Amino acid sequence: MNPTDSSIAAPEPTEVEWQFDVSDLNVIERWLRIAVPHGGLTAEPSDERAIVDSYVDSDDLRLHAAGLVARLRTDHGQAEVTLKSLASDGDSDTGLRRRLEVSQPLSYALLYKLIEGRGPVIDRIREHVSPRDLRVLFTVHTNRRCWSLSAAGQPIGEVSLDDTMIEVGNHSSKIRRVEVEAGTPADELRLVPFVEVLRVAHRLSPGTSSKFGSGLELARRAGLVDGTSAAG
Repeated sequence: MNPTDSSIAAPEPTEVEWQFDVSDLNVIERWLRIAVPHGGLTAEPSDERAIVDSYVDSDDLRLHAAGLVARLRTDHGQAEVTLKSLASDGDSDTGLRRRLEVSQPLSYALLYKLIEGRGPVIDRIREHVSPRDLRVLFTVHTNRRCWSLSAAGQPIGEVSLDDTMIEVGNHSSKIRRVEVEAGTPADELRLVPFVEVLRVAHRLSPGTSSKFGSGLELARRAGLVDGTSAAG
């Protein structure tokens, strides 16, 4: 078969990242500021952002049942909808996660934009549930400090220091996490030495639950959804 045949499916967009729980984000930031390269990479502060995420699904959690998570995000005035897979083929011992992630820009991060719109994410959602059946399950607020990672002057990834608050009714959860995300899946191996230095130096443990998993558990406790939470 001709390798350029259009019948060959393109690779799915994949997110490659490591997630670690941390008690003090400032300790990690001070470590990043040390001039000596870590694991052969250099780290530079890039920006600080206030991110608002609204996770959406149907009342009977049809996306969740299909192994998917849908998220509306507002970040620096930009809006998007993202679809991720719950399952990861990474390594739970090292905090590595590899999973589907595809995003689509929106004019506003509002449900009616999903009802009215089409596109790579909205069309995938429609395969499992009508956008008219979606509702916001919970909202997550994150203050994120970002550091860019470079090798030989070329950007290959990012470190995010996330201070997150999830509130559902009278229930809340605070998550402090450091995430290292590869710029592309091909950058994963180049980031491994840096991640190992970071993990060992601070005795970090892999993230115990995702923001979605924590929020869904709170929504369940508040009686807003049925069933149990899932890691994702």
